[in-house]
Amino acid sequence: MKVLMVNLLKDMEEQISFQLISKDYFVNASNDAEVAIDYLKSIDYSIIFIDGEHVENFKVPEFIYRVRSIDPTKKQKIIILSNNTNNSYIRELMLIGIDGFISKQNSTEQIVKKALSILTKISIKINEKRNHIRVDILKEDTGNFSIRIPNIDKIVMGKVINISMGGALFKLDMDADINYIDEGMSFFNVQIQLNKWLISCDINIIVVRKNLIGVKYTEIRENFQNYIAKYIFNRIANLDY
Repeated sequence: MKVLMVNLLKDMEEQISFQLISKDYFVNASNDAEVAIDYLKSIDYSIIFIDGEHVENFKVPEFIYRVRSIDPTKKQKIIILSNNTNNSYIRELMLIGIDGFISKQNSTEQIVKKALSILTKISIKINEKRNHIRVDILKEDTGNFSIRIPNIDKIVMGKVINISMGGALFKLDMDADINYIDEGMSFFNVQIQLNKWLISCDINIIVVRKNLIGVKYTEIRENFQNYIAKYIFNRIANLDY
């Protein structure tokens, strides 16, 4: 499922993005209303978070009208973050057509929790899994793997080419090592070095092509998932870490 955040403060944007990406959401953000409208014209977002006070001269009602006019058949869920808790203001937004309201008078942690709660309550099925969104490992980054082949005490090593929340693409250091691996095989306690993070997981081999191996995770601990989610988020958001 795709989520667009409009005009959120950077800290808020980063925290909500990280939480959503780790839960298999696709997330994009913009502090420019016109850019956000362009995103909405080209990408089918399901949920839109809007902060009405972060940017001057940004009118929430006008923006919502513009969103709804792009394609009246689309039913994006719109969630407003605001310091204005006046009942008349909230009623105005409800009449225009919003699906949730979060007071910014809450702490950042509370706002993130409320945002995730609203997403659950509106019960939109996650039909575009983040598992399908892969990012390439940058040349300046560390992306290595090692697989222990049982029975023969052989360690197969190589580079991680790209990675997602659901699996990865490996490239063997030694082409001959492909003889130890075949589609359908499962391996346990596979080690992935992703920059400073050492990730341990169980995998199933789904594709073998020359010296390339496509794998999916069959077991991976939550904290290791968070490491992968953080790398993906940083790659997409182009952040330093």
